[in-house]
Amino acid sequence: MSFLREKLTGLRQTCRYARHRVLPRATYSDDGEDLVISELTGGVRSFLDVGANDGITVSNTALAALLGASGICFEPDPAMFRRLGGFYRFAGRIECVPQGISDRDGTLELLCDGLLSYMPTTEDRGLSQLLSSYRRPEPQLIRVPVAPLSDWLAKRPDFIGCDLISIDVEGHELSVLRGIDWETHPKPGRCFVIETHSANEGRLDWRHRDFDQIAALLAEHDYTKVAASRNNTIWLHKDDVVSGRVASATSRSKGYEWFGR
Repeated sequence: MSFLREKLTGLRQTCRYARHRVLPRATYSDDGEDLVISELTGGVRSFLDVGANDGITVSNTALAALLGASGICFEPDPAMFRRLGGFYRFAGRIECVPQGISDRDGTLELLCDGLLSYMPTTEDRGLSQLLSSYRRPEPQLIRVPVAPLSDWLAKRPDFIGCDLISIDVEGHELSVLRGIDWETHPKPGRCFVIETHSANEGRLDWRHRDFDQIAALLAEHDYTKVAASRNNTIWLHKDDVVSGRVASATSRSKGYEWFGR
């Protein structure tokens, strides 16, 4: 019965992709981050999505994929990966990888909780408290394979310097960034969008515990903090900051905080 359920879920996701390929939404991100990033970069033609979940729900990369971009989506939760694989089953430009991204090669524990799956070793308790009402009472604990992002850049050099790297891994973001060999790959992507904070009716309820370290690491490697929505912060490599694009994106977005203007 579970096998049939999985097959039906995959089929529904495949049909969902076909429907959205024909009639895409204006945005798939929580606060229009996909539109802002497209404006800032001049268009997303290639991306890496770390913590891709089902490929479409609150996604910073789905719109680009539906419009023809190439991408690699990483998702270690087996149930979510089946949904992700079903969604992109016939999208030849999108590669789906059942693996987590971290600062090491091996395995790590993962608490499987759907869109809110997380690794206990890097659990952000502030975020966990904020999301407690949405979490399952007893998520399944499993071990999943992980690898540094630089390992994948070495395997797929065509993605070095891609337009976008999206990271949403419930507290494991700093480990993902530490898994980049910055000497070998000084500019892994033109733009980073990282889940860093959440606000409720304008009041900050949670700020990523590693935010300062994340910002410092990216600044060290020539990335400029450009904008922040309720849930994500956007960085651009210094070579990709175009004042006209920033001005245009600023005029099109609401509720964002903009930096360096």
